[in-house]
Amino acid sequence: SLAWDLVHAFPRAKVEIFEKSKGCGGRMATRRIQDLRFDHGACFLEKTQVSERWMQLWQQACVLVPFAEDSQNRFCGKQGMTDLAKVLARGLRVNYQEKIISLKYEQGFWWFHNDQGRKRSAQHLVITAPLPQSLELFRSSEVAFDYELGEREYASALVLLLEASQLGQPDFVYQEEIGGGIFSICDQKGRGQRPSWTVVMDSNWSREHFDFEENFIRDQASERILSQMPGFSFTCLQIKKWKYAHPTKIGSRLFENPASNLYLAGDAFGGPHLSGALRSSHALFEHLRLSWS
Repeated sequence: SLAWDLVHAFPRAKVEIFEKSKGCGGRMATRRIQDLRFDHGACFLEKTQVSERWMQLWQQACVLVPFAEDSQNRFCGKQGMTDLAKVLARGLRVNYQEKIISLKYEQGFWWFHNDQGRKRSAQHLVITAPLPQSLELFRSSEVAFDYELGEREYASALVLLLEASQLGQPDFVYQEEIGGGIFSICDQKGRGQRPSWTVVMDSNWSREHFDFEENFIRDQASERILSQMPGFSFTCLQIKKWKYAHPTKIGSRLFENPASNLYLAGDAFGGPHLSGALRSSHALFEHLRLSWS
């Protein structure tokens, strides 16, 4: 969203994105398994003052639909949440599968290397990875930062992608704080031809089980689900792991500027939701827009 704003506000500026994954979206993640689609990161976007302008763009692209639970205030991608990220990425210079591993500031430019040994430079550098990953890059590059940033923590999440085995499934579309180690369950109805669900285990349960083998996690999580919803019959198709699912603490500023022309932005500053990430992006864009004009 920040790159999209900068490109449209400053058409002559060269704006590039470096993404370590092979696709865009980050935790706006949609996974396809046969004829089923699962949103296993964010399941919806809440309507806010900041997100509303992006919703208009997505509506024009015909990829935004109301989320069945609270359809007036929540929305999602037509074929999955990744649809929304793909619309923003259209026309942008995105370098996929490039992980930045070192930074150095020299003579007014930030020089950075990727994991394939390629060296690049930029006058301004914005890092929006989960804050622990960003700070690890700073440490390895000997870039100083406020110690308070290092005290912020992220919750982990183990996510199960389930296919319903028979009829008689839960009669709700989305529910949080289920208990017994389960944070949420979301119906993926409309994503495929058969009933399917995304179940997110809560942060405590996920932290305790994160490093176990998948078969053990599957068995233990299945027991938790069945104990809380005895009539729920399912087959676990896959397990997804989010080490940095969402921040548990945010600061008072919507972005950080730890060094000359170096910025940190994202949900660790705007809040632990997609709307929080957009708040951070918008605040940093306004700052850059004024300083570049």
